[in-house]
Amino acid sequence: IFILVAGLMGTQFWFNTALGPYQALIRDLAPRVRRGVASSFKVLADSSGGAISLILVAFLLREYAEAKNPVWLWLSLGVLSFTLIVSTGWTILGIRNKKVSSDLATKAIPDDASTTTNHQFGWFLGSRFCTVAALSILRTYAVFYLRDAVGVANSAQAVGILTLVAGGGLLLTAYPAGMLSDRVGRERIVIASALLGVVGVVILLFATSFLQVVLVGWLLGAAAGGYFSASFAMASDMVSSEHTARQMGIANTAAIGGTALANLAGPGVDLLNRAGDNLGYSVLLIVGAVLFGLGALLLSPLWSSAASRPTLPP
Repeated sequence: IFILVAGLMGTQFWFNTALGPYQALIRDLAPRVRRGVASSFKVLADSSGGAISLILVAFLLREYAEAKNPVWLWLSLGVLSFTLIVSTGWTILGIRNKKVSSDLATKAIPDDASTTTNHQFGWFLGSRFCTVAALSILRTYAVFYLRDAVGVANSAQAVGILTLVAGGGLLLTAYPAGMLSDRVGRERIVIASALLGVVGVVILLFATSFLQVVLVGWLLGAAAGGYFSASFAMASDMVSSEHTARQMGIANTAAIGGTALANLAGPGVDLLNRAGDNLGYSVLLIVGAVLFGLGALLLSPLWSSAASRPTLPP
């Protein structure tokens, strides 16, 4: 177990070490007027790549569980390692020519090569923390909510269906939201997505059938697609050109903090469920709606800021 824990910790450490510089490439290589579209392609690549890898590894692990042949286990690890090596090499080769990269960066950010961080970056971090926490609450406790509150017999299978539906909503809205954020401003799309999350959670609070939950899942997936596309573009706009990777890492920390907050809610949910019939889930959903609302509210100071004005003519 110690080796497993050490391996997981080491993997997370190095992944997160690379994540900040990796995400900073959007600002370096994409012009401000196209960062919404560039961010939407990143969201689409992350989501589709993760889904394909998950399906493939799940198939290999199923074969391992049935045949008890370690070859299948090593194949699953090999697929992940090969994918990581190829994607990293592709990225490095794409930016290895410093002159080309420098020329691209110069053309990409002539209008916002600021050496200082936007003074409202803190509001963005607070909003990101709250919104990601709300999304993580829904993802973390979905299987238990479906089993206990909705009464779905096979909750694990239901979560699989719900994940596919929500993923479809995300994939359908990510690109339009990113493109729209280039025209009307990032904060408008982020706020609209957070408010859509509020609507979805309130409807979910009164859902009594799996079909209703599935419909709400699509709505929440659409909200997530819009949020992540516009939010990532907003972060790229607000960080300084001198400390882009470090500050993108800080933005990631805010998101991780939101996820951690959601994961810590379990004992409280169990305690409230014992006090009343599914009271814990009702309170959890209300908290999720409040967090979505706070995510929108904390961005209100940016509504008229220069950093979030439309960057393309409508």
